Amino acid sequence: MATVSRRSTKHHRHNMNKYSCESEKIARPTVDRPLAQLNTQPFEVQYRLGSVLGEGGFGKVYSAIRISDRKPVAVKQVPRAKVPTWGVVQGDMVPMEVVLLRKVNHIEGAIHLIEWFEYGDCFLIIMERPERCEDLYDYITGNRRLEESEARYLFRQVVEIVRDIEAAGVTHRDIKDENLLVVPDEFGNNKIKLIDFGSGALVQDSPFSDFEGTRQYSPPEWILRSTYQGLPATVWSLGILLYDMVCGDIPFEVDNQILSNQISFRGLNISKECKNLIHQCLQFLPKNRPSLEKMLRHEWFQTDESNSYGVNNIDSTVEVGEEAVDLTTLAEGIDSLGAFGVDSRGPQTSGGSNGEDHLDEDEDDEEDEHNIGLRY
Repeated sequence: MATVSRRSTKHHRHNMNKYSCESEKIARPTVDRPLAQLNTQPFEVQYRLGSVLGEGGFGKVYSAIRISDRKPVAVKQVPRAKVPTWGVVQGDMVPMEVVLLRKVNHIEGAIHLIEWFEYGDCFLIIMERPERCEDLYDYITGNRRLEESEARYLFRQVVEIVRDIEAAGVTHRDIKDENLLVVPDEFGNNKIKLIDFGSGALVQDSPFSDFEGTRQYSPPEWILRSTYQGLPATVWSLGILLYDMVCGDIPFEVDNQILSNQISFRGLNISKECKNLIHQCLQFLPKNRPSLEKMLRHEWFQTDESNSYGVNNIDSTVEVGEEAVDLTTLAEGIDSLGAFGVDSRGPQTSGGSNGEDHLDEDEDDEEDEHNIGLRY
């Protein structure tokens, strides 16, 4: 399957609040920064604003320094008119992103909320900003693709972080390389930080009918019927991410590629265990995808590196057999499937749940031993 490398075109960068972690010259607010024109005296007493780190559909992210201890922080400016979903904290209406960040603040692998301010027509969300890091997109690009041993080490962290935030009642809904920071610790080991909860929601048992994530990471059920269950959709996005890590690019660019569900490993020397895990995550039917706990128990995470690469391991195309994909059943009630092949990207219909906090129990399904259409 021929694809155009997004890393050569960078066309996929859209509506992002991208963190840049390079050392920057910190300047006081000036008239060329809209944020500085707001009545933010309490904020300005505590923080010194720097340059714009990124701009997205819901606002801008600035670098800043906390004056009291010179701690680097990120300041996300969200205009009230662009808040997609609201929540309540101590009786006050706040962006749902604040609610979600508060709920995951105890999780080491989630970006930490420091505080937030409300000023006139916008909110300022103050978060930690690691001084030495880069996002996983740039990290993969710099290495062209990751060796499986490193991918395994980093991907395990991602799955564990996602498991922990789900247990805290939060679903991120935009898991991808650009929303993951690679942060070296004091011993030089790379640790993962999950950022940008702006598309997130509280975990719910009922299907979601809004999608504000990245189109190329969206599952086929969203494309077909505009609804999806949180966990199976998350597992699908993790499959896209793992493919991206070991192959150097994402497997799908447009809707018809997602729906055809054909995965090419492009002749790369990837272990059969890794291919199997990717295939399990990218099962067409949501019910056939593994739970997060089952993913962590997968043989790829237990693989002996010396035996990881078997004979007959060079890529062939992986296809899902026709018997597994009942488009008529899955798309029941859909009048039109839309113009497949149109490269429609960016946030989808806005919305989300402002319901009560509840947990989504992660129960393991029976082991599915039948891997449809796998050809190693």
